[in-house]
Amino acid sequence: MGEIHVDARLNIVELSGIAWAETVRRAAEATGSEADAAAYPEYFPHPDAHHQDAGDELRRAGILDAQGTLSPQWILAVTLAVSAPLTATTVVQFQDQSIHSRAGLAGGRGVAVSYRRRISHQPNGVVVTEVRNAVEVSFFQEENAWAALSRHFPRLHQLEPLPEATPQAVAANTSCTIHLDVSGHLDVPGTPAPGSRPYTSRRVWAVADQLYSVDQLYSVDQLNSVDQLNSVETGPGQNPAPTLTAVPSTDPGLEFAWSLLGAKEYLGSAAGRSVRS
Repeated sequence: MGEIHVDARLNIVELSGIAWAETVRRAAEATGSEADAAAYPEYFPHPDAHHQDAGDELRRAGILDAQGTLSPQWILAVTLAVSAPLTATTVVQFQDQSIHSRAGLAGGRGVAVSYRRRISHQPNGVVVTEVRNAVEVSFFQEENAWAALSRHFPRLHQLEPLPEATPQAVAANTSCTIHLDVSGHLDVPGTPAPGSRPYTSRRVWAVADQLYSVDQLYSVDQLNSVDQLNSVETGPGQNPAPTLTAVPSTDPGLEFAWSLLGAKEYLGSAAGRSVRS
């Protein structure tokens, strides 16, 4: 843990989940705020129980200095990851695992936190069976946000579509689903519902012989890679089954760009209303 990976667009630091939780806790103390539960999954062990181990890891990674002080850069990184006005989340859900990435964007920069879960599909929904005790924290310019959010996607450009594939065939060959949420919020007087995220864009795709857009809105735990997609016909009074539409492999990236633009327009409008009020 504490390893730093560099690529042309992203700087990525891998930490244990406990060390990241400890980083969030220390940043909250330094800024006089409360640690936001959205910054790390609630099922990671609380850092207080492993305080010494987490501190040693953070020193090795250069996140804490010799005196145990959190660096200003990491205080800023946690603040951006936790409370940025623009947030985007992707979840890639396979048969037995899901990979979650959540990015905060502000001032042309972004910080994303990614983690993995092992899951089991039960009749009453998805059950988490294991959480990898590791997170990836990536730093990037805003123009590389999609690279940070999609780095764990399957290779969509390599899909080879089958002619005249039926919904049943698509469902039977679905290897994973991709979920994208983009949110904008502005916590200032005069804006609607302070503390909430009044702008939200949500999309879902299924990956089979090619990429399919799912036209119903389902949460990650409601739509998994097979069960919901196999429900291609419904009777009276039942919820409609998802409708699958073949789309090019670039569709998620384009949807992210449009959603990000919509969130920015919302924030600009909300800020203008606040100034005028």
